[in-house]
Amino acid sequence: MDYEAIHAYIEGNRGVRGIDMAFGRLLVEQAGVADNPKASQLFKLAWNYGHSEGHWEVLEYFEQMLPLIQ
Repeated sequence: MDYEAIHAYIEGNRGVRGIDMAFGRLLVEQAGVADNPKASQLFKLAWNYGHSEGHWEVLEYFEQMLPLIQ
């Protein structure tokens, strides 16, 4: 994954509330699973588990669960 792009996104969007689908698309694209029909569900799970702690926690959950759909 391009952590520099992800870091720039997170730093540029501090304070944004609600489900951030652009962040999800970025993670899915960077992970190389954009063509996987389960990718959006994976992001939703990662978001549900981690969003209360911020984007970095969502990234952590996303990466931990990514092998499930690869």
